[in-house]
Amino acid sequence: MGSPPGEEGRDKDERQHTVCINHDFRLGKREVTVAQFRRFVQDTGYRTDAEKNTGGLEGCWSYDSDGDHKEVYIKQVNWQKPNKFQQNIDEHPVSCVSWYDALAYIDWLNKRYQASFRLVTEAEWEYAARSKSKLARYWGSDVNGDVCKYANVADRESGLEYGFPCDDGYRWVSPVGGNRKANAWGLHDMLGNVHEWTCSLYDKDYQGSETVCADPEDQGRRVLRGGSWGSKPRNLRLAHRSKNEPYARYYTLGFRLAQETKEK
Repeated sequence: MGSPPGEEGRDKDERQHTVCINHDFRLGKREVTVAQFRRFVQDTGYRTDAEKNTGGLEGCWSYDSDGDHKEVYIKQVNWQKPNKFQQNIDEHPVSCVSWYDALAYIDWLNKRYQASFRLVTEAEWEYAARSKSKLARYWGSDVNGDVCKYANVADRESGLEYGFPCDDGYRWVSPVGGNRKANAWGLHDMLGNVHEWTCSLYDKDYQGSETVCADPEDQGRRVLRGGSWGSKPRNLRLAHRSKNEPYARYYTLGFRLAQETKEK
């Protein structure tokens, strides 16, 4: 895990070290969608943290202006309408969901289907995302036009001065997978589209929390991985780490499912 000292954009919390993942697990090929999350809400009447204004924060962090890229918590914004400038469709990854919202969805899913879904640990995420690559991104290290073949990113159409030199066909979030290439293990959007919650606590020094899931009662910051459609190139790397409180919610933040495999 982590990045070599010479990697462009490297942060101080990316200590390169060896981690042993000594168990099998499955990971969703794509991020959980709006349609999938809606079935949970319809079945249970669940209200997300953005809808309940949990943690003293009203609504969800989203884009609130047209021209100066102003982002703030907005009371009216939640998973049903995460971006007032874009229609939310069934195939989009669900966003504006907190870590606790993701756990509530997974608990419902497990009870309904007698399954063993969970969030992925930080170590499992990087292992799966790299798919054996040692480069900054699973398709290469250079910041060039190849990125749009694999990820929904801050491209030329985004209007952001730090955008990638290509066009991916989407101004904002895109349908999961889209027409983009997967990594070597068949996983889509491990970089770009939306950040993804992991189940691990953030530790800047990497002292073992990356290999386990946090206690839900622990209020410490959780690790987010993968970057989003609005991330700078330095943040759209396999080793890059983001973090936030478990009740936080962003229009650029969703999750995908992990699953324990049964012993043969």
